[in-house]
Amino acid sequence: MKHYAGLDVSLETTAVCVLDKDGEIVCETSVVSHADDIFSTLSPYLKTLEGIGLEAGPLSEFLVCCLKTKGVQAILMETRRVHAALSAIPVKTDRTDACGIAHLMRMGWYQPVHLITPAARDLRLLLSARETLGRRMRDLDNSIRGLLRGFGLRFPVGVRGQLCALVRELIDGNPVLVEAIAPLLAARDEPLRFYRRLFSSSQATLSTAFMFA
Repeated sequence: MKHYAGLDVSLETTAVCVLDKDGEIVCETSVVSHADDIFSTLSPYLKTLEGIGLEAGPLSEFLVCCLKTKGVQAILMETRRVHAALSAIPVKTDRTDACGIAHLMRMGWYQPVHLITPAARDLRLLLSARETLGRRMRDLDNSIRGLLRGFGLRFPVGVRGQLCALVRELIDGNPVLVEAIAPLLAARDEPLRFYRRLFSSSQATLSTAFMFA
């Protein structure tokens, strides 16, 4: 007997639906979004499972990798096609979505998505973290510029590495500006240090990826 499983993943829980070859539901439940819990639920059907499908997404990629370490192959499905196919369901819930995904697996109406390599995933994580810090620093830069502008003070653009030193020179001797701006500069110093650290880490990871490509 062939079986097909559909997983509808959310941050807290994952709806699981297992169908037989005729489309009849043989298992329908909800488990914690953890590979161990999903594996335990699917264990009785592993020998007959023809496919396990779930929509592509950050958590889905992580679960697929974890299931792979347990010897279970799952397929990431292209999100837009899944949404288009499931849009006909009159009442959409996690349970009905999981069942719909299982039917898509059974009928082969899906497009698999490439699972990125661990090195590429690590690089994306580092770049995302670096970009987050960069945005916070730009926000602080703009705030400092705006506050100084009211006192007729300006500093040149494109001086991110020397900005704090330049601003401290500009506000030196003005106790009000020092009181207002110094905390912003202190708040900017720490992100800058970690930004440089993340930049070095991402460059090293990128070099390693090219080395083994």
